[in-house]
Amino acid sequence: MAISENLIPIPGRLHSVATEGHVAGAGEIYDDDLQMNQAEINAIVLGGAITTTLSVSPSVTYVGTAVNISLTASSSVTADTITIKKGDTVIATGTNKTSQAATDSLTPVEGNNAYSAQFVIGGLTKNSSKNVVGVYPIYYGAGAAYTAATTKASARTTPAGTYNVTVASNGQYVWFVVPATMTINKATKGGFDFPLEASQSVTVEGVAYKAYRSSNTYDAGTEVITLS
Repeated sequence: MAISENLIPIPGRLHSVATEGHVAGAGEIYDDDLQMNQAEINAIVLGGAITTTLSVSPSVTYVGTAVNISLTASSSVTADTITIKKGDTVIATGTNKTSQAATDSLTPVEGNNAYSAQFVIGGLTKNSSKNVVGVYPIYYGAGAAYTAATTKASARTTPAGTYNVTVASNGQYVWFVVPATMTINKATKGGFDFPLEASQSVTVEGVAYKAYRSSNTYDAGTEVITLS
């Protein structure tokens, strides 16, 4: 099988020597402007094996609430430079290292809040990206109306999870109030169905929500309910 010259990038000087049909001497290959240093050779030969990552924490947080985001950009080999950005804004840069850390103050918008890292390794540039997802809170609780749902769940992109709902007195309904972009598909308690009524459209602090009420009332205590 013929090997294509396009598989590995060849500097212009070396390419012309090769295509002219003679063996190049060291002086012809070693050119002040076009020589390949060891880092560039490594980048070309090992480019496919080099791994780069960007981690962010937390990765999901509440819309409109300022939070410190911890970021770490890592490379499997030493990079000439590592640059971390929020959108187009540089927030950290480092040289001759395998990792770069940064902290950024973010007030998230709904949906994706983009961060990226650029790694320059010899003649190779690699990029990694990660989103911090901005979400509105999920609320739950027990009482006569959806406004009794005042406990805020941890930031999450779906209602799925287990909730310990405190019922303060006998005869109260259980409520789950979720952003309108989310849907509760099923609720269970102890492995059995936990019936919920059809959702109501409500507004919480100017944001569209869905309020789900239990079909039945419950006595004082803690109801452990799993949503999916």
